[in-house]
Amino acid sequence: MGRFLNRTTADHNAMVLEDLAVEPKSRVLEVGFGGSALLENLCRKASGGFVAGLEVSEEMLARGLAEFHRVIRPGGRLVPGFMSADDISRAGLDRHGFSRHSPEELKSALVVAHFRPGSLRSGTDTRGTFYSLAAQRGLTSA
Repeated sequence: MGRFLNRTTADHNAMVLEDLAVEPKSRVLEVGFGGSALLENLCRKASGGFVAGLEVSEEMLARGLAEFHRVIRPGGRLVPGFMSADDISRAGLDRHGFSRHSPEELKSALVVAHFRPGSLRSGTDTRGTFYSLAAQRGLTSA
């Protein structure tokens, strides 16, 4: 399954990696790393920093963006990568725990969680349309 995930998400992961703008001393948390190809690339780019990977679990879903806000330093970046809601449904992934959100819904949720949404990028692959939405944590602890 890991090789399949790495193969089918390669373009999407490349876009997220570019948007993260990882430097050698960056500190990165990769959530939902699947086949770990993106995690491995993050480790190479942040060779003098710190990279952690966390696969999605029920506990992580319950804490959501509030948990990201807690663990990301003020000014830090969050770049969620996600598939279009229509393509999640078309692939039947919503029946297996994948959430369907539009880019606008995610932007609103980020604002509520005290992140500043930035650039939204999209691409396509064999799965359909995917997105990368860069956001920055506010500089205050709110």
